[in-house]
Amino acid sequence: MLEGRYSTDLSGYGFDKADCKGCPFNSSVYDLFADGSCGNCQNMECLRYKQGGYMAAEAARLLDERKNAAVCIAPDSFASAEVVGNLIDTGYEIYEMVDSRLPVEPHRPTEEDFASEAEYQEAEASYRLSMSHYESDSARIEAMVQQGRAQLLVDVSHRKPELCYRIVPEIETVNGQPTEEDTVEKLHGQDSRNREIAIEKAVEDVKLLVRESIIPDTEFQQAEEELVYYIMLSALRKENYGKLGFDTQVPLTDEEKAGVTASLTGEHKNAIRRDFIIKHLSDTCGVRRQSYLLLEFASLHFPQKVNQIKEQYNEQYKKRHIRIEERIRELQPYSSENAEEQPSEPAPTAEPAVTEIGDIPEEDGDIPEAVYAEIEEIAA
Repeated sequence: MLEGRYSTDLSGYGFDKADCKGCPFNSSVYDLFADGSCGNCQNMECLRYKQGGYMAAEAARLLDERKNAAVCIAPDSFASAEVVGNLIDTGYEIYEMVDSRLPVEPHRPTEEDFASEAEYQEAEASYRLSMSHYESDSARIEAMVQQGRAQLLVDVSHRKPELCYRIVPEIETVNGQPTEEDTVEKLHGQDSRNREIAIEKAVEDVKLLVRESIIPDTEFQQAEEELVYYIMLSALRKENYGKLGFDTQVPLTDEEKAGVTASLTGEHKNAIRRDFIIKHLSDTCGVRRQSYLLLEFASLHFPQKVNQIKEQYNEQYKKRHIRIEERIRELQPYSSENAEEQPSEPAPTAEPAVTEIGDIPEEDGDIPEAVYAEIEEIAA
C-alpha cells in the first residue's frame, strides 16, 4: 500500500497521460534508452492533482450509474484526502469499512491460446462453471440490493474507483426494507451537515481574506463598536453579570453576549472596558511596562490602598538597599594613597536616595535613573 501511495510510475495511474509525454518532469523525456514506458513523474503536486481529478470523475460516473450507491474507504487506507473531501462536499455518504468485492466476470478462453483441442475443451468447461457462479452471485447481490439488505459502494481506497457492496445491518431495516423514518431523518441530518460544511469552508476563506487584506480607511462603524464590546464581554467578571441583567454564575454564551451589545448603556460599557483592562493588565509579573500600567490603573480607583501597598514594600526595599550599599562600600578596594587620605574617623554619610515602587522606567526592564546615580556615586 505504501508503494501505491508514493509511487511515481505513471503506468500505474488511470488518468489521461497525453500531457505527460513531453513534460519536463517526466523521466522518460531524458532517458536515452527509454523503452516506450510512461516514465516516472517528478512533480508530485501535479501528479496528485491529475490523479485526484481522475478519481473524482470516475467515482462520480459510477455513482451516477447507481443512484443509491455510497462511497467507502478502507480503514487506515491512503485514500486521497482531496477526492474524499470533494465527494463529501457533493453530499455523498462515506463509509470507513472493509467492503466486499463484487463478483468478477471470468474471461472466456479462445481456441488459439491452446495447443490441443482437449486443453481448450477443459478450459471452456471451467469457464462455463465460473460463469455460472458469477451469474448466480451477481443475481443474489442484486436481489439483496433491491430488498434493501445490501448497498452498492464505490471504493476510492485505490488508484481506480471500484464497485463493491456492503451488507446492511438489521438495525437499519424493517422486514427487509429500509425504514422510511430512519431514511428521512438520516437525509435531514446529512443536509444539515452539508450546510455546516459550506459555512465552515466560507469562514476559513474569509479568515484568509481579512488577515491578508488591508481594511479600507473609513469611519469606525456602529456595528464594529458592537463587535469590540462582544469581544471584551469575554473578560467580564461574574460580579458584574447582574449589571447587564444576567442571573447566572456560568460564563456567558456567544448568544448572550451578542444579544446585549446593541443596547449597552454608559454604565455597562464602563464595567466591560474596566474588566477587560483588569483581565489583561493583571496577567503580568516582574518589572515590566505592563506591571507599571497595572499600578497606574489601580491608583486611579484605589489610590489610598495602592499607596499603602507601595509604602509597605518600599520600606522593605529601602532597608535591603541600604545594607547592600554598605557591603559594597566595605568591599570596594582602595590604594595606599587613598588610605593615607582617609580620615581617622569616617564622616557620616547622607542616606542615599532610594527608588520608589511605581517609578516607571523608559523601557521594560530599565533601571530607574535614581539607581544609576547611586551606582555612579559608589563607583567614584
